[in-house]
Amino acid sequence: MGFNKRILKKETLKTIYQNEGYKGVYDYITKPDAIYVGDCQDVLNIIYSNESETKKNMEIKKVL
Repeated sequence: MGFNKRILKKETLKTIYQNEGYKGVYDYITKPDAIYVGDCQDVLNIIYSNESETKKNMEIKKVL
């Protein structure tokens, strides 16, 4: 059993969003045991906000 970690970069998240949409970005950010935030703190703030999924999707689309 390994320790699942991710380094978050806007470029990576943008590619995931284009291929898999909001759900792909959400899974990529929330599934690992640890995350290292690069240049995408704003995306993290959106994912963990109390907004609806639709609003989060629109906000992430603007940021990426």
